[in-house]
Amino acid sequence: MTVEQFWTVLEEQNGYDTPPDGRPGLADRLLGRFDTWYHLRLLGVVCRTSWWLHRTGQPFSQAYWGRRSLAVLRAVESCGGRVHVRGIEHIRSLPGPAVYVANHMSMVETLLLPVLMLKYRLVTMVIKQSLLDYPVFGTVMRACRPVAVSRRDPREDLRTVMEDGARILRAEGRSIIIFPQATRSPLLVPSEFNSLGVKLARHAGVPVVPLALKTDFHGIGRRLRDFGPVDRSKPLHVEFGPALHVTGTGKDQQAACLDFIATRLRQWGGQVAEDG
Repeated sequence: MTVEQFWTVLEEQNGYDTPPDGRPGLADRLLGRFDTWYHLRLLGVVCRTSWWLHRTGQPFSQAYWGRRSLAVLRAVESCGGRVHVRGIEHIRSLPGPAVYVANHMSMVETLLLPVLMLKYRLVTMVIKQSLLDYPVFGTVMRACRPVAVSRRDPREDLRTVMEDGARILRAEGRSIIIFPQATRSPLLVPSEFNSLGVKLARHAGVPVVPLALKTDFHGIGRRLRDFGPVDRSKPLHVEFGPALHVTGTGKDQQAACLDFIATRLRQWGGQVAEDG
């Protein structure tokens, strides 16, 4: 399936489900049950993308980025992952850019989300500055033209997100994904889900869209967090909620985003801390 065909499926179904009768290639059928094979597949996508960027010196185009992100989805499926996407109608109907606020479970969602969103608008993310220094992976992240924060100085990070984020949203017309949790975790702790995304949306005058994720198929490693165990019994869920226009201080919209994400996680069998 080409990325254009995949986008047609998203458009027609307002989502996507891994076909139950999909048949991987011979190598995937033989090796897809091994975690190492899955991580090698992901690394292969990242390395080929990094090589292309070095060779061409060109920024990501919508189509090329979509193809590389689709390759990540295929790597997940080839190793036993089942992907379920809902709520595409909510992002398709947006007339302009938006801020997406999402819980954060694993590395795979940062690679997978673009193919679900690029048909409608270019997108980038708020990420840790240190990710840009990673070998190979850093090259790919820089091509996404993200907003990078240090996480050492909260005031400076807030200024960076407000200034760079507003420029990206207003002048460039790109949407931004923000993960308000301090770190990746299968557990959603409401008190740790900050309001940075809502603040940026209010500042830039754009809507905020809740985005619920359950991607603990790709676990967090003990020594290398990006290379955790793979649990094929856990489907990957992605659901976009309705866009919210921020009013007043944004307190109501922050609560609505958190409620949407927590509700979906509970429906999918995820973990939500009961701390309010």
